[in-house]
Amino acid sequence: MDQPLETDADMPPPPPQVFPENLLLYMPSSLPRHIHTLPVLQEICQLELRLREPQADDALADVHRQCRVIQGLWQFKKLHISGTGNWPNTQLINLYKQFDKKTK
Repeated sequence: MDQPLETDADMPPPPPQVFPENLLLYMPSSLPRHIHTLPVLQEICQLELRLREPQADDALADVHRQCRVIQGLWQFKKLHISGTGNWPNTQLINLYKQFDKKTK
C-alpha cells in the first residue's frame, strides 16, 4: 500500500534560532562566593578579571562619547537656535532627551 505524503501541518515546527550573543556565559563571578573563592579557581577568576576590565573601559568610553555629544548639542543650541522660536528648541530638547536616555 502507498504511504500518504506528509504535509506541512504534519511536520514539527523548526527549532527557534539561538544566537551566540544571546547565550548566558557562566563566569566564575556568577558562582556562589564560597565556590569561586576556592584556590583551584583563582587562575580562572584572574582571566575573567582580564576580560571584564576592557569591557568596563569600553562602556566608560561609550558614556564619555554620549556626554560629549550632549555637550555639543547644548553648544549648538546656544550658538544657533536660541531665540529662534519654540519649534527648533523643542526639536533640540527632544534630541537631547533621546541621547540622555541612551546614556542612562
